[in-house]
Amino acid sequence: MSFKPDVVGFGTICSSFPASIIIAKTLKALSFETVIVFGGPQATLVCRDLLGKHPEIDYVLTGEADETFAEFLDMLQYPGREKPQGLAYRLDGGIVVNPYKDVVDINRLPELNYDLWPLQEAIRNNWCNNQVPIDAGRGCPFNCSFCSTNRFFFRRFRAKKPERIAREIAALNARYEFKSFKLTHDNLTAKKSVVVEICKELSNLDIDGFGWGCSTRLDTIDQELLRIMKESGCNGLFFGIEAGNANMQRKINKNLELKRFGRIVRDAIALKYHCSISMIIGFPFETWKDIEASINLLIRYAGIRQIHPQLHLLSPQPGTAIMEKYGDRLDYDGWFPDRAYFNSRVPEKERKFVEAYPELCSSFYYFPNQNVERRDLVEVSEFCNLLISSLPGLTAFLRRKEKSILDLIARWKDACLSKGLQMPTGNGFFSFMGNERRPYLESLLAVLSVSPAYGEREKSFIDYWKALVGVAAVSSTVRREIKTFPLIRISSRTSVPLDARPVLEKECGSVTVAHDVHTALQSWRLKGEWTWPEKSPTHYLMAKRRKSVYVSTIPRVTWMVLQWCDGRHSIDEICALVDSLEDEQSRLQKKRIGSRQVAAMALSALSAVVGLRAACS
Repeated sequence: MSFKPDVVGFGTICSSFPASIIIAKTLKALSFETVIVFGGPQATLVCRDLLGKHPEIDYVLTGEADETFAEFLDMLQYPGREKPQGLAYRLDGGIVVNPYKDVVDINRLPELNYDLWPLQEAIRNNWCNNQVPIDAGRGCPFNCSFCSTNRFFFRRFRAKKPERIAREIAALNARYEFKSFKLTHDNLTAKKSVVVEICKELSNLDIDGFGWGCSTRLDTIDQELLRIMKESGCNGLFFGIEAGNANMQRKINKNLELKRFGRIVRDAIALKYHCSISMIIGFPFETWKDIEASINLLIRYAGIRQIHPQLHLLSPQPGTAIMEKYGDRLDYDGWFPDRAYFNSRVPEKERKFVEAYPELCSSFYYFPNQNVERRDLVEVSEFCNLLISSLPGLTAFLRRKEKSILDLIARWKDACLSKGLQMPTGNGFFSFMGNERRPYLESLLAVLSVSPAYGEREKSFIDYWKALVGVAAVSSTVRREIKTFPLIRISSRTSVPLDARPVLEKECGSVTVAHDVHTALQSWRLKGEWTWPEKSPTHYLMAKRRKSVYVSTIPRVTWMVLQWCDGRHSIDEICALVDSLEDEQSRLQKKRIGSRQVAAMALSALSAVVGLRAACS
């Protein structure tokens, strides 16, 4: 309000809608003369209810308002001007909504002034990812029953001219040095010929490290188009699959041929794309069989390095076919779908607003289902997302060994309850827990450990994941104490006092398993090809990094030295312990280069990967 604005405009989507109205009320209370106008998809689809129940909102400008907003400002400045198409306003106690019939010719729009948006600062401070959005076009010609896009954009596909897209990208690179872009469009590949022309233009750009991504549909892309897009710099694709069997594909009017999915994903992986795969559960007519089909399809690809699976709860959107049919059944339990609100910590003001105005905030609600208990559904959603995101490769392993993922989740839940662990209480429950998720994963691994279906080979996998989970076992208090010890660096060129007692600087763990699990998992993650490991006793070192865990195979000598770097054994004692090792591998190493050199090599490797500090010297 320090700017003393004549007009304040809000562009709204479902997640920002409650906050927008609360802010608008505050602004109006501070300055009654300020005109408040709402626009965007959410305000468009609920404009009558919005104006009818919130007098602080003066106008709603429905539809695409790129051009009509300027006409609206002219109308305010020059009374008597014709009201623009799409304008909703109050008149004589009623509400008038001027129809909006025309879609915007996006090629006529001026190029955006990115100086008005603090994108560089946001990227620098990690407030957002470094993929810069480019408005590449609008309108999806398909008619999915749960999606409001087709209502807002009239299902009319449009794309910017290829040369304009390329020109905007080149200008942003020249001015801000941006290199990664997202061509925003609900379905850019809906017209293959358009994408091919865009790719031709992008291929001519001279930008070092240039890359781009977009959203697509399974039935609008093929191997040839994947290759053309890749050659032009495309490296990321978003696939909205949403349902895992043909029955649900028909019911939600998505109508994808799922048999094509595996082939497209294999082709994309071979071309080194990164692919996000989205599934939705929570439809009012689905069964547990339908839910399990969706989860199974999703976890089929979980664990592959280039695949990023997503499982979402359905967010009921206004104006959609599914809302028109089932909207009178809406219910509310405070568990928000993640598309409606991106975390579970919703401010109390917004939460109360959502409860008071269901007709404006349907996306925060849910459709009851006589086949599926709501509480069971949301717990399955939370546990699945924890499973998919926490341990690379575990979901792929479970898909091959467990007859039913839903049965496994039920057993996992019982194990958590028996330990007194809290059940999920809101969307994103596990995503905010950090290391507090560890007991939940330990409970899952305990359930797997007692499974009678698992033999020695499967037990190796479980031991491997137990070690991964255990990496974060050192308490923060102990870790702070270790940070006060002097750092020591051991290499072939350094001299270290023999009485120095090394202790590991980073959180790490180790495990010895009967089969080479890591090689099998790497094959799956990199190539998408699952292989069972051969029997080959293997030692692993696992070191915690900032956002991941480093895993390395190590010789038995290094594995033993790792155990002795506990702050109680001096380097001289470690050398003596290495000299006493009698296994065949250690004897061969010592015979070749000598005991002390073997110990030095092991300490040097640990110093490089984990870091060592001297407990005392």
